[in-house]
Amino acid sequence: MMELRSCVGKDARFIVGIHKPEFKIKNLRDNDYFEPLGQLEDGTMIDNIVNFPKGDLYEPNADIIYHSANPFPFSGTTYINPA
Repeated sequence: MMELRSCVGKDARFIVGIHKPEFKIKNLRDNDYFEPLGQLEDGTMIDNIVNFPKGDLYEPNADIIYHSANPFPFSGTTYINPA
């Protein structure tokens, strides 16, 4: 008989894992492709420059990720980004 995974503990409390990631990423991009994305109602232009940071990236406090076990083995784990 297969053991059932659950996100509910024996004391009927919800079990959740909390992941507080940090990461370093080497920027290997050879080119930046800046493009306009559109404009706001007031005429302010929006572009994609924010998607092309200069240099390598270090994020010491990335978004917290919550994860809980799904009860069925084929369903794995649910990951939730609260942001």
